Amino acid sequence: MKNRLLKRRFFCLFDIKFPPMLYLASSPLGLKVKSILINLVLLSMLIILSTACEQPKTVKRVSLDKPFKALSIKKVDSLKLRNAIHDGAYSLIHLLNDNGQFVYKVNLDTSIKLKPKYNTLRHAGSIYALCMYYEFSKDAEAMDAALSAAAFLKDSLVAPLRKKPKLLGVWSRGDINNDKDPDLVKLGGNGLGLISLAYLERLNPGSTHMDTLRRMGDFILYMQKKNGGFYSKYIPKEGGRDDSWTSLYYPGEAALGLLLLYEIDKDKKWLNAAADALMYLKNLREGKSIVEADHWALLASHKLLMHFDDLQRNYFKDEIIEHEIQIVKSIIRGIPQFPSHSPYYGCMTGDGRTTPTSTRLEGLLSFIYDIPEERESLFYSCILVSNKGIDYLERAQVKLGPYKGGMTRALSAAAAEPGVINVVQSDKRDSEVRIDYTQHALSAWIQYYNLVYTP
Repeated sequence: MKNRLLKRRFFCLFDIKFPPMLYLASSPLGLKVKSILINLVLLSMLIILSTACEQPKTVKRVSLDKPFKALSIKKVDSLKLRNAIHDGAYSLIHLLNDNGQFVYKVNLDTSIKLKPKYNTLRHAGSIYALCMYYEFSKDAEAMDAALSAAAFLKDSLVAPLRKKPKLLGVWSRGDINNDKDPDLVKLGGNGLGLISLAYLERLNPGSTHMDTLRRMGDFILYMQKKNGGFYSKYIPKEGGRDDSWTSLYYPGEAALGLLLLYEIDKDKKWLNAAADALMYLKNLREGKSIVEADHWALLASHKLLMHFDDLQRNYFKDEIIEHEIQIVKSIIRGIPQFPSHSPYYGCMTGDGRTTPTSTRLEGLLSFIYDIPEERESLFYSCILVSNKGIDYLERAQVKLGPYKGGMTRALSAAAAEPGVINVVQSDKRDSEVRIDYTQHALSAWIQYYNLVYTP
């Protein structure tokens, strides 16, 4: 009786009326027909409600061949690109010491004295690039180098928090970085450390204990706030979690690390936390036309969209894609227009530096896979600037000498092919070769090759 009353009240809300003969019918047949009708209406309502809450369907993507034909542009030569990739990877391999630590930077101008610095985040980023190269080439030397650098990371930089020993941080240590800063854990350090070690674990199972990776992931969750944002640093001498300084790039690095961990661990808490981080960035940048050139957020967004159906959050794919579009349009708006005869043609910043171009390309080339069909003009723009940018990086690569394959801070006469490019150096650091300059260019080249030449 109670169930019948509840059903009657439910239908009254929608002004559903049944024929009077069914209400008056007291025969078993009449009651049975009424019950069938009620169940049919309930089923219809459930279908309508579930359809209304459905995620948007997967959008159609633009064909990759269309922009090259429509814009009459040639793809960067595949052989030239493969040589750049190989030389870039071996530049990193040759800069790796026997203990797994890289020679952090050198200068092609040997008269310039360098301060003995190191950087934990860039060490981890270089492992990531070596993993990309191994997946691209299956070169055993690249795997050996990645394993050696990862061993240094785990043995020298990964350690528990004293007050929370179940959590593992990737520490920036003063004695290794050669600075006077107190030992601390940067959110970006744990993000990049997790990116590199989780990626390596997927390629070489057993290289890192899953417990280590999970404890690194748990540190990131510990640093995450309820709104999806993060504390940027953990500084024991200053009380622990610290957000007095904020890096808007760390959340993207943390999100990508969690997503790579999710791929091998399948615990949805990593996936959910990564989505929260990206939605935090999306909400933070809402309505802005100029935003950070956040390539890590673009890389993480692409990875999140691959696993979106597993997400336990009430987010929509369109929200993630619109945030990607916002970043990409801001990047494209900021690109200077060098004439085609300029040695800087294809550079994405006005100062000729290489790494800002590399990182922007990493983001754009990742986003290309996510562009909806109705955004065809944006797709064309991404292909055009990526094509020019990849070619610029190849021209800026060191072609001769002991550091062949490396990337200088900026394109300069010393780094160019003799007699082809003659650019006057504007800064003593322009001829500096650093592991992250090479790492980001290598990653961008591999992404472009995989997009354009891999079926």
